[in-house]
Amino acid sequence: MKTIRDILHGGCGCALALLAAAHSAQSAIIRVHPNPPGSGAWALSVTTIEAALAAADPEDEIWIYQGTYVPGAPTTTRASTFELPRFNGSYTLAGNFNGTEEFITERDHINPAHATILSGLFGQDPGNPEDRVFHVVWGEKGSQQNEVTYRLDALQVEYGWATGRDGDPHSRDDFTHAAAAGGGAYLKDVCAIMTLCTFRNNRAGSVGEYCAIRPGAGAAVYHDIGSPALTLESGSALDIFSSAFEENEAWFDAWGGAIYSDSAGYVLLAVNTVFYANRAIGGSCTLGEVTTAWDAHGGAIAGSSASTDLVLVNCTLVDNAAEIETEADNEPIARGGAIRVCCDDLSIRNSILVGNLQAGIVAHIANTCPPGDPSTTVAWSNVEGGWSGTGNIDADPLFVNRSIGNLRLQACSPSIDAGDEGLMVADLHDVNRNDDLEEPAPDRDLLARVAASLLCTSGTVDQGAFERPFLPADFDCNSAVDFQDLLILLAAYGACPGSPDPCPWDLDESGTVGFPDLLILLSWWTSDSPSCPHVTLGSIWDCINEIGLAPENLPRLEACIEAMIINGTP
Repeated sequence: MKTIRDILHGGCGCALALLAAAHSAQSAIIRVHPNPPGSGAWALSVTTIEAALAAADPEDEIWIYQGTYVPGAPTTTRASTFELPRFNGSYTLAGNFNGTEEFITERDHINPAHATILSGLFGQDPGNPEDRVFHVVWGEKGSQQNEVTYRLDALQVEYGWATGRDGDPHSRDDFTHAAAAGGGAYLKDVCAIMTLCTFRNNRAGSVGEYCAIRPGAGAAVYHDIGSPALTLESGSALDIFSSAFEENEAWFDAWGGAIYSDSAGYVLLAVNTVFYANRAIGGSCTLGEVTTAWDAHGGAIAGSSASTDLVLVNCTLVDNAAEIETEADNEPIARGGAIRVCCDDLSIRNSILVGNLQAGIVAHIANTCPPGDPSTTVAWSNVEGGWSGTGNIDADPLFVNRSIGNLRLQACSPSIDAGDEGLMVADLHDVNRNDDLEEPAPDRDLLARVAASLLCTSGTVDQGAFERPFLPADFDCNSAVDFQDLLILLAAYGACPGSPDPCPWDLDESGTVGFPDLLILLSWWTSDSPSCPHVTLGSIWDCINEIGLAPENLPRLEACIEAMIINGTP
C-alpha cells in the first residue's frame, strides 16, 4: 500500500482506473433528458437514469440534464435506488448540463441553475422515512474477479434514509445488528470518485420494536471494501474532490454523520471539500422504565478498526457534532466532533476545523490509540483550541456567513496564505475538465489554488476548501477591493502608460483610466467581509462629492475615508 506521502504527491488507485477509461476509444456518452429536444447532441437522449444505467458499457459516461430525479419514478418505493453497473470497468455519472453541450468543456460545471439532483424523497414529508428511499445510489461489484470504479461528478444527492428495516435489500449484518448504511450512496467492494458533488440531508439509522436498533453508518456515503476485494497497486479507494457534505445525520450507535469508511488497508482521500453541520447522534429508546442511549462516533467521518487511513487536504470541517440525544440510564460515549478513527493513520493538511463538538465540547478528532501514538498528524491548519504541529494556528477564520454555511473566507481572514503549497494534491481526476492533470486540484468553487491576477500572486495556498480570489480591482493584493485600491486607481487617471502591459488599472480595457473604471471598481467593492475594516459605497460617494477627484485632493480624500473607518461610519 502507498504511504500518505505518496497519496499527497499524486498516488491514487481510483485515478489510475478512471484515466484508463478516459483514454479508451470504446467509451461512449449516454445522455439523459426527460424531454429530449428535436435536434442536436441531446436529441437521442434516453429519458431516465435507469435506462442509461441499463445501456451503459464499461468506460461509458452518462450525462444527466438539469433537474430532480427520483429513483423508480413514478412508482417509487422505499427499495427503489439508482443501481450502478456491476461489471468490470469504470462508469461515470455526470450532472449540471443545460441540454446544449456537445463536449464536457461546454458545461457550466457548478452553476446552481443547472443542478442535477438525485433525490430520495418521493412523498411529501421529509421527516417520515416512509416517504424516502433507503439508498439514493447503490453500487457493488458483481463478482470477486471484477474491478469496478464509479465516478459521480457534479451531482447533488439528497434525502436518502437508510433504516435497515424490512424491505431494504441492502441492509447488512454489522455491529451485532442489521446496520442502516449509506442513505445517499451505499458502495461496497468498489473504487469510488466524487467530484463537484453535494450530499445533503441524508440519514441513516433507526430503532424498532423493543428498542432493537439499526446502527446508522455513513448517512451520506457508506464505503466498504472487504479485503482482498480490490487489487489496486496504489493506496486510495475513495477519492472526494471539490465536494460538500452538509446536514447529514447518522443515528443509534452512529458511525459517521456524513461518511463511514471500512476500506481494509486503503485510503480515503478528501481534497478541497466541505463538511458542515453533519451529526452522529447516539439515539435513545425507553423500554418500560429504562432509557437506553447509544454511542456516537465521528460527526462528519468515521473509520473502522480495519486500517482505514484518512487523508484530508484543504478541507473545511465546521459545526459537525457527535452527541448523545438525551440522558439515559446507561453511559453512552460520544467520540470525535468531526472525525473518529480507530488507531488508523489520519493526516490533515491545509485545513480548517472549527466548532466541531463532542458531547457539547469542542473536540474535533478522536483516535482511539494509546497516548503519544503518532498516527494522527495535523499541519498548516487552523484548529479551534489549537493542535500541535508544523504551521498550525488557532484563530477565527472569519467566514463570510457561517450560520448559513457560506464558509468562504473574508478578506482579512488569518487563513489566507496560511497553508503549505507543497502539500497540495494534483488534479488527477481533472475536476475542471481542462486536461491538465498536473496542476493543483481546484478549490470547491473551481478556482485555482494560489490566487493570481495581473498584479498579484498570493504567497501560498489558503487554508480550507475555498481560495480567496484576487479581483482585477484588487491593486494592492490584500484580497479586498477597498479604499487603497480606489486611491491607486485615482492616481493612475489618464492614458495608460506603456508598462505594465496590459494596463491593470484600465478595467474596461478602453486604453484610458477614467470614470468607467471607477464605477467598475466600486461595483467590486468588498462587501462580504463584515469583520474587516470597510466602509459602504454610500460613504465613499459622500467623500468624493465633498472633495472631488482632482489629483491634488487625493490626500484629503484618503483622510476622509480613513476617518470613516476609524469612527465606524457606515
